[in-house]
Amino acid sequence: MKRLWGRKGTLLLLAGCLWLLAGGWVLWQGLAAYRTLPRVGWVRPLVTLLLFQGLNGPLVALAWKETRRLRWCPQPPQPLWRALNGRAWLLLVLSLGGSLWLREAGPIPKDGVAVVCTALGGGLLLAGALFWVALVREKRKNARERGVQENIQGGNQMKIVVITGSPHRHGTSALLADRFIQGAREGGHEIFRFDAAFQDLHPCLGCDRCRQGDKVCVWKDDMTGLNPHLLAADMIVFASPIYYYDWSAQLKLAMDRFYGLGEALRVPKKSALLLTMEDDTMESAAGAILSYQGMTNYLGWERVGVISALGCGDLEAMEKTSYPQEAYELGKSL
Repeated sequence: MKRLWGRKGTLLLLAGCLWLLAGGWVLWQGLAAYRTLPRVGWVRPLVTLLLFQGLNGPLVALAWKETRRLRWCPQPPQPLWRALNGRAWLLLVLSLGGSLWLREAGPIPKDGVAVVCTALGGGLLLAGALFWVALVREKRKNARERGVQENIQGGNQMKIVVITGSPHRHGTSALLADRFIQGAREGGHEIFRFDAAFQDLHPCLGCDRCRQGDKVCVWKDDMTGLNPHLLAADMIVFASPIYYYDWSAQLKLAMDRFYGLGEALRVPKKSALLLTMEDDTMESAAGAILSYQGMTNYLGWERVGVISALGCGDLEAMEKTSYPQEAYELGKSL
């Protein structure tokens, strides 16, 4: 029975083939019915096109959900019949059997069979193509994962993105970021720094435009400069002051926009968190640390360090502590 199991790439390939075969069969039934008509005219093709447009939306939506389900399924091999869920299996079986029944039994006129089957077959073919697109994306994602893993495990130079959230260019969290960057550069790593408080950023609207069509965010702001670095990075570092039991609003503004990159960020990376606060208890930082842990768990990133600088309300207080040196050593140790 294990021969009937496969990984997500195999499931995507199989699902795409099933949808395309069903679409091809139904389309062939429609075209065959068209060939039996004494005269096609222009009305029937127009109605076919309109019906295709109507069916295209729900079919593509179902196929899109199926590709997401398969791409997010567990890595271990799964039974091949999981290439489709119950609704998809039912749709394809009804499409195959229904098209044959319509043509052979003749419950509706031949021109109706031609219109319905051609439109439905075209919709199934287009939806099936989404699985091949998803398969290509999955292979590219796997290639990126392998490259990042080899880079990290081999101890090679890493590309590190440091995102700061302080509105003070020379504040306490900026000092920690500076010292971390100094150590990382001395270790031979490449650094890209993004000071969120001084960038043109807009909040995520939750409109899901980044998941539709050309999958581009509605905002044309400075995130377009950060996103390529996020995707290429081997490590992401966050530096923020704690003002009110969480990281700064400026940093959160940038982090919320990670949503627009979707699963492209869910590849192996390293990560670190640098926090500063005036309070001398960890209670003030608990919210930020929990959010950071939840986010990195979801993204599958390895946490290599968290520095919480307690009792550092200003630079003078910070410089009297060992926290800047700890940030330097964290960067140097990578």
